[in-house]
Amino acid sequence: HTCFWGVTTWLRSSKPFFLQLSSTMPPAKPSTVKYVLIPADASQPMEELEVEQPEGKEVECLTNWMQEYYRKQGRVASEEGKAAFRKQLSEKMPADMITEEMLSGAYGMQLVESVPLMSGGPHSDWEHVNLYCDDKGQMKCLPLNARAMGLADAAGKPSQVYGDCFVGRVYETADDFHRLHFTMQECDSTAAWINKAKDHNLKKAHDSSGMRTMQDLANASGTQVFDTSNMQRVQVVDDPMADAADPGDTPGAFTWTQSQTEVVVAVGCPKGTKSNQIKCKIRPNNLSLAITGIPEPTVFDDVLLFAKVDPEESTWSIEDQGEKRILSITLTKENKMRWLDLKTALAK
Repeated sequence: HTCFWGVTTWLRSSKPFFLQLSSTMPPAKPSTVKYVLIPADASQPMEELEVEQPEGKEVECLTNWMQEYYRKQGRVASEEGKAAFRKQLSEKMPADMITEEMLSGAYGMQLVESVPLMSGGPHSDWEHVNLYCDDKGQMKCLPLNARAMGLADAAGKPSQVYGDCFVGRVYETADDFHRLHFTMQECDSTAAWINKAKDHNLKKAHDSSGMRTMQDLANASGTQVFDTSNMQRVQVVDDPMADAADPGDTPGAFTWTQSQTEVVVAVGCPKGTKSNQIKCKIRPNNLSLAITGIPEPTVFDDVLLFAKVDPEESTWSIEDQGEKRILSITLTKENKMRWLDLKTALAK
C-alpha cells in the first residue's frame, strides 16, 4: 500500500528516479478512460465507468473524482477507528509530536489509497494496474471488500481493503504519464495482466523474503480456496470440461468447478439421501442449502455468491456416483466472468 502514517502518497510532485525510458512506442492516450467500480456489498453489481482525461490533468482526473465519491458516502471515522489510528501513529513517531490538531486534520482529510496490483516496468510494458480505495476505510469501519480482495489475491498481491473500490490502469515512464482503459472483462483471473502481475509479484516476494515460499504465495493467490463457513480447505478444479471434483467422504463437504457459463458445486451426502431431504434455494446473489440427516445440516446459510447467477436457469440434482451420493448444484452465471471464489469472505 502506498500509505505513510495513514496518509496516501498517490500524488507525486516529481518523476521517480528509478523510472526508465520505455523502448517501445507509448500507447495512445484516450480522451476518456474506462475503469471499474467494485462495491463492497457483493449483492451490488460491479460497474464499468468512464472519466474524461484532459491534457495536463492525467493524475487528478480520476483521483479527484474518487475523493468526491468517498466524501459523498458520508461515512466518518469512528471512535474505535480513531483510537486505532492514534496507536498506529504512536508506533511510528514520538508521542509528544502527536497533537490533537494533527489528528483532527488527519481525520478530516479525504484521500485515496492505491494498492499496486501490477507495477510498471519492462515486464508490463510500463503499464500499472492499481486498486483504489478509501484511505480511511478501516477507520470508518467500512466492510471488507471480498471481490476486490479476491482480485488482489489472484494478482499475487494479497491485501485487506475496505469499502467500495476501483480498478484502473496507467502508463508511466520517466517522461510520460497517462491513464489507459481498464474494462470489466479484465476482472477475471485468466486476464493477461493477472498472469503478468502474479509472476512478477511472486518472484519479487520470493526474492525479498525467505520466510514464505513460492508455493505459499501461489496458494494465497487463488490456486486453492479457503472455505470460511466450515474451515475446510477445498481444492478447486478449474476445468470447463471436468465434472465437479469428489468432495470426499464427509457429509456436507463440497468442491466446485466452473466453465465460462456455469459453476457446479458437488456436495457429499450420506448413502440413501433422498431429494425430499434437500432444501436448496438459489437466488441471484445468494445460495442456501440444508441436508437433513447429517451432523451439520446447514451447508450454506444464505451465503453471498462471488457473482450474480440466473436462478431460473440454475438447477440441482442428487444421484449415486459409485459408492457415494452426490448433490450437484449447477449455477448459471449471469455474465461470463471467471469466479475467483465460490462465495465472498463476508459469508457467514
